[in-house]
Amino acid sequence: MKRLLFLLLLVLTTIAGWAQTEFTVGNFKYTVTDAENHYVSIAKADEATFTSALVIPSSVTYEAVTYAVISVGASGFYETGITSVTIPSSVLTIGDYAFQNCSSMTSITIEDSETPLSLAGTYGERPFWNNASIIYLGRNLTLTGDYVNYPLLENATSVVLGPKVTTINPYLFSENSKLENLTIGNGVTRIGEYAFNSCGTGGGNGQQCYSHRCTCFSELW
Repeated sequence: MKRLLFLLLLVLTTIAGWAQTEFTVGNFKYTVTDAENHYVSIAKADEATFTSALVIPSSVTYEAVTYAVISVGASGFYETGITSVTIPSSVLTIGDYAFQNCSSMTSITIEDSETPLSLAGTYGERPFWNNASIIYLGRNLTLTGDYVNYPLLENATSVVLGPKVTTINPYLFSENSKLENLTIGNGVTRIGEYAFNSCGTGGGNGQQCYSHRCTCFSELW
């Protein structure tokens, strides 16, 4: 009997623990990824709708505990009506497909940080892929997966790389034929092969390029 009661208590305790691993605040659903350090992943709440700008919070407080938002869940905002998204420096990873098929999204802001942001590099799994025409990239990217030599976006017209960016990944903006404006911060020391291959109007030359490192987009990039 004591053993049975012990097992029952263990099961109830485990269920209670599971119940505490996910919670909803406002339009966001949070999943606790590290209870000891108070880390959570964020996604759209089940019943939430988005039709305007989305700013991912850097932290959230629930039942008197403050959690740091360190990741965006896979497919977390897939096919939502957001018009733009801002990713704070607290976020370390963005899950697969997180912002894909957000047809109203025109701009992406990834805030400055010296800590790289990790996201899927495999074609089709990248969190943005065919979204947005304007991007501000404020940190280095770590691309994961088997095949990472694909562009971050396909339809970018304006790209600004902030002062914390030191490396531009290979192929990062290749094939963005509509790219017209490019600003590269003074922190960049390495540009990967074909990072801007076939960019700009006509695929060979862009309209404008503001940078200490480049005068145009060309096949040499």
